Amino acid sequence: MQQDNDPDMQADELHPIDTQERDACALICAVRKGGQATHGNVKRTIEGLARMGHRTGYINGEGDGVGILTDIPRQLWSKRLAHAGLRSSLATDRNFWVAHVMIPAADRNRANHLVDQICREITDAGLHVLLDEPGQVNRLVLGPNAEKNEPVFWQIAGMNGQVPSNKLDATLFDLQVRLERALGVHLPSFSAHSVVYKVQGTVEILRRYYPELRDPDYASTVTLGHARYSTNTNPIFERAQPFGVLGHNGEFNTISRFRMEAAMLGIHLAPNNSDSQDVDRVIQALCMRYGLDLIEAMEYVFPPFEHDLAQNNPDIQQMYREIRQTFGPFAQGPAGVAARLGNLCVFSVDALGLRPLWFGETEKEYFATSERGVYFLDAMSSSPKPMAPGEKIALKINPGHSIEMLEYPAIQKHVLTRYRERIPAINKGKRVYAGASAPITPPSGTMQPPMPFGDGREAVMQYTPTAVAPATTKTDYPWQTRQNPINTNTMASLGWERYHTELIESMAINKKETIGSLGWDGPLGALSQKRTNIADYFKETVAVVTNPAIDRERERAQFSTRMVLGVRPLVGETLNDDDILMELETPLLVGGHPALGDIADLRKVAQKLGTYTLEDVVTEFGEFAYYLSMTASREETIESALERIQQQAVDVVRDGMMLIVLDDTDAYAGDVLWIDPLLVVAAVDRALRQADAGMNLRRRVGIVLRSGALRDLHDMAMAVSLGANAIVPYAFYAVALGIAPRAGDEPSVDEIIKRTTNTVKTINSGLEKITSTIGCHELRGYGHSFSSIGLSKGVAAIFGTPNYFGSEGRGLTWSDIQEDAEERAAEWRGEKRNKLENPDRLYPKMWKKVEDVAQGLSNLDEYNEAMLALEQKNPVAIRHILGFKTSSKPIDPSLVDLSVGEHAMPILIGAMSFGSQGELSYKAYAEAAYRLNTICVNGEGGELSDIMGKYPRNRGQQIASARFGVNIEFLNSCNLLEIK
Repeated sequence: MQQDNDPDMQADELHPIDTQERDACALICAVRKGGQATHGNVKRTIEGLARMGHRTGYINGEGDGVGILTDIPRQLWSKRLAHAGLRSSLATDRNFWVAHVMIPAADRNRANHLVDQICREITDAGLHVLLDEPGQVNRLVLGPNAEKNEPVFWQIAGMNGQVPSNKLDATLFDLQVRLERALGVHLPSFSAHSVVYKVQGTVEILRRYYPELRDPDYASTVTLGHARYSTNTNPIFERAQPFGVLGHNGEFNTISRFRMEAAMLGIHLAPNNSDSQDVDRVIQALCMRYGLDLIEAMEYVFPPFEHDLAQNNPDIQQMYREIRQTFGPFAQGPAGVAARLGNLCVFSVDALGLRPLWFGETEKEYFATSERGVYFLDAMSSSPKPMAPGEKIALKINPGHSIEMLEYPAIQKHVLTRYRERIPAINKGKRVYAGASAPITPPSGTMQPPMPFGDGREAVMQYTPTAVAPATTKTDYPWQTRQNPINTNTMASLGWERYHTELIESMAINKKETIGSLGWDGPLGALSQKRTNIADYFKETVAVVTNPAIDRERERAQFSTRMVLGVRPLVGETLNDDDILMELETPLLVGGHPALGDIADLRKVAQKLGTYTLEDVVTEFGEFAYYLSMTASREETIESALERIQQQAVDVVRDGMMLIVLDDTDAYAGDVLWIDPLLVVAAVDRALRQADAGMNLRRRVGIVLRSGALRDLHDMAMAVSLGANAIVPYAFYAVALGIAPRAGDEPSVDEIIKRTTNTVKTINSGLEKITSTIGCHELRGYGHSFSSIGLSKGVAAIFGTPNYFGSEGRGLTWSDIQEDAEERAAEWRGEKRNKLENPDRLYPKMWKKVEDVAQGLSNLDEYNEAMLALEQKNPVAIRHILGFKTSSKPIDPSLVDLSVGEHAMPILIGAMSFGSQGELSYKAYAEAAYRLNTICVNGEGGELSDIMGKYPRNRGQQIASARFGVNIEFLNSCNLLEIK
């Protein structure tokens, strides 16, 4: 089931996630108001880009990269065709196209051969090649690094030949994808509308490297410029922006989920693409393969929230909800985007407004830029306005005529008009919405046609309410027919510890998650001496604190845990007659075990929270719901059982199933082997995504995970990110109700409703916090943002995520998992005793000793001795199992110099803000750095007035993008500034 375009594929040494590139850059796009192509438009755009040089990156005096996207310079090409003895007027034909090719430096000796192959492929596609020749460049202006990386630049021009005009753009796009994939070349542009020039270097060398950009005959109506600041990789020519459609300032934090969703639409993304390239390629594919225009494609990739839509138009509201169901919020992150395709330009700001984009106009041009002062004040017709969070502006270009500007309300009407041209008002299938906030939608897909008012107002769709049919029987569900106990024994067999139950009790009563300020001090899964589940081997890969939103209320409004179950239609299509799509406001379903309360009471909770009971969900899908047991027979290996479950999932979805419930009911008997739910959900999701089928099977089915092994937020976030569309943590609910692990007094109906509501709300808030750490505000975009430590390669391959400190035979192996499953089965059969244990945490065992040192009852040597002994006995981190290699010759410590510059040792206390630690530790770190003569960096947010400037040599100050607390006193209070 492996495909060569698998977005989860692992490289030999580094996982693709570890090689992804992100940018934070300068961006500008200028559009000539009258629709004329001029050289001045190109020149002024490059000059404006140069004024934002401070936003770009430099390495040893060389820029990270710069580029422009313009119209095809038709006057220039007319001269070149005439010089080659060809008819010059061909360059002004609508069917004239130009390809820019960059052949990697490593293939320089094969350049002519590769160009010949490219031209043959173009000809075989039915296109006519008029001219191919090396592009004119001036290598002398490159720096040493750029000179090493310089590709061979080639230009190919031609006509549509046998390809109809209306299929030319799509043919060129498909050819570009095929050529890049097959030959390893990079095509900055391959279009009948535009060309891209880019170079590894500063803005100043762009026109010097490409001499034709200085030619007065080089004219364009639209010029999109970009100068790069690469935040995590070395710059190269191919990564410079713009790409074929867009340039952007910022980063897309949900790119792993975006890549998976793109693959499910059949859009190939190269493993070594940057995040910008991925988004660019998907936007092009939506236009070329699915028939969208650029405005529509931008709305699919960057869908607006309800509060950014026209509030008095229910058609627009419902259309955008359907658009989100078709694709979704998978390109989240701080990003300002400028895009151009054909005769359309679109400018967009991210939903939280974290990357600025200013829109303005001069006498001659409309422009969008990263900064307002790019054009001189006396050239502006009006003061530039900052685009609002989530806002888009579009420009329609009619060559030789005035530009038509569409503000966001007009964009939404444009998208609705185009949407209704493809999808009639009479929808098919069934869309079911949970919660009071759900729109009023038609049952079984019936919708009355628009009814005109007769007074010039817009027609409004008339909808009929729909509701989920209540579950009427208990005998249809495995968890009802085989009522398994939730107690100390079963929970211990599922990997629970007492620590988990303590956290949940606080959630249910106080509606708050208990959080420790010093983080988790228990062992990594690979180091634990107690029972572990797969989730214990994973950690979030990155923790990014993004810029604060423009206002806190908007940030709250943007967070969403909405999920979609069932069938998702293809882009530009609607559901089939029998298809079912269900939308939930949270991935948490209630119910799922008879001990959790009467179904009618739980239904009240579900209605309040925008979700359903598991029983009602299964009933709604009816004959299209299927249960898969997360178990292996005693004769199977865990690995072969996973392969069987994968194949079962693929088979049943091919047969028409729209809901799969992954269930652990069978494991409790002990006559089969329990399989970790994360292994199962990851394996099933992967198999459905990669199955060979006409329409991607994963888009045809929703996955519900019903598991008693979901013990905390970490487990649940991982389950969702690995593929579960909804989860049922029934043992978690039982602990919240006080009926597990030891049975207490039976809770009243009011107590069941209150505690279940509190628990779901707290989990939901926790999921928002988890996703926000990577700059993600909608849960559907949360992808594989984590890594494992200590899994063997075979086990790690199921997840397709980075794995460290593991090999084929080292780490958690399939044999280890098999042995553990046998042990758990013996416990369920009653053959072995077990109990809920506490994790081997460090601080509960050391706090008393810390206190003794602080009070003078013990000394530091005694404390160190105790801590080292504990770390040796119960290591919790990799550093506890690493040691120093002993020298064969003794070294006098007095001869060792640890100093670095004016500081006594190479130790830096990393940046932590006041809010992350509290006043006592905040001041203590600074004082400790002073006494040790090292450095402590303050986190973002400013400095306390009583220590401002007290430790200039030993206190560093951090400046984040929002510059909270930054002023001249703050900047002059220290010798070290850290730019975040």
